[in-house]
Amino acid sequence: HTEKVVFHPTIFDPAIFYPEPNGIPRYEIALFGSSVGRRRGWIDLLKSRYGDRFHHLGGVYEQDRAPLPIADYANALRHTKICINTQTYPFRSQCKGKVREALGCGVLLLEEDNPETRLLLAPGEGIEYFDSPEKLFSLIDCYLADDKKRQQTVIQGQKAWITRMNPLSWTKQVFELLSLGSKSHYV
Repeated sequence: HTEKVVFHPTIFDPAIFYPEPNGIPRYEIALFGSSVGRRRGWIDLLKSRYGDRFHHLGGVYEQDRAPLPIADYANALRHTKICINTQTYPFRSQCKGKVREALGCGVLLLEEDNPETRLLLAPGEGIEYFDSPEKLFSLIDCYLADDKKRQQTVIQGQKAWITRMNPLSWTKQVFELLSLGSKSHYV
């Protein structure tokens, strides 16, 4: 009876995920997480196009590579200019925790387009959506060339975060969206 169970994002620790606006960026372009499924293709494309400007960090599916401890991950995220988030498998479309973590850290997020994340955030609210390599490259090139525009998008994301996407509001909104679509029981 898995159709009766709904998983929702847990509230993460704001002592770990917080903005550091005066921090010096260590990474221009970063993708965090495993290299499974479709994400492997995105990683290869980004590495090919951006070389040493692109960093793939973390993930538990890399041979001989330990996952990043959560505090190290949050620290790396806070020191990233552009974070890229992709779906791993085409059969599931989901708003991932990476979205709220990037917002919480005050980082520009380029998100592989999916309807669940769009329910929560509009383009420009700390996030931009892409659905092709060309669109992703265009967004990266635009934001790397115009740091003021990147910072303005991050500021809009922080406004969304403070007013409606903080951990408590986020969880409440997800529950409300879930209750509109089904009669599932929450556990």
